[in-house]
Amino acid sequence: MESFGKVIKKLRSERGLLLREVAASLQIDPSLLSRIESSNKHATREHVIRLAAILNTDENELLINYLSDKIIYQLQGEELAIEAMLVAEKKIRYFSPGHLSGSLPSNPLPDSKPGLSPGTLPDSVTKASMNKNEDE
Repeated sequence: MESFGKVIKKLRSERGLLLREVAASLQIDPSLLSRIESSNKHATREHVIRLAAILNTDENELLINYLSDKIIYQLQGEELAIEAMLVAEKKIRYFSPGHLSGSLPSNPLPDSKPGLSPGTLPDSVTKASMNKNEDE
């Protein structure tokens, strides 16, 4: 798996675009783009969307790669990272508009802890936080 920076560098090279050309299109300094490509700096969501257009690539795929790097950056070195990711995915499904309107997720996650049924959240997610969103 390649980092977001490596992906955009590869795409830029495959298309025969110079770093300074892409940076000019993004209206950023070439040194910033170089640091993004080497994963020393992080792009913004706006940069990612504009890069997709400049590099003529699928915007959603590039956004997914970008977002996954952001998650990895935040959870890097955490012993409970995988478990936290599983709970986060359940929360995303729970708080999605489809779920709040009464429909269940089409593909609930298998649970990471014994004793939880599919589609339920662990005790660490309080009912108060869920009820708060339902009341709004």
